Amino acid sequence: TTNLRQIMDPAMARRFSLCIEFKPMTEEGINKLLGKYFPELSFTEEQVMRLDELKTVTPGDFGTLSGRVCFMNPEKVTADYIVEEIYKIQRDKNGDFTIGGRMGFAV
Repeated sequence: TTNLRQIMDPAMARRFSLCIEFKPMTEEGINKLLGKYFPELSFTEEQVMRLDELKTVTPGDFGTLSGRVCFMNPEKVTADYIVEEIYKIQRDKNGDFTIGGRMGFAV
């Protein structure tokens, strides 16, 4: 899998049976996945709208975060914490790093 399809060689791309693109979610989708992954929490409309305004939240972000919080003290997992962590995931995957520059290979 890759997030860098635009730099793949066409010959390599032909070897994939499927190419699936996960587009950014809508407010409705964000709301649904917050409920699915974090059913014990209540999210405000403002929190959901804040995530929607990013226009970069994808389904995988919820899976990533869910995998992290399952090892945490449940008392520390709040709606505010989830929203802030999704923000951090967006910052990281979009290359907006404040320390250390970009991750990965330079092309």
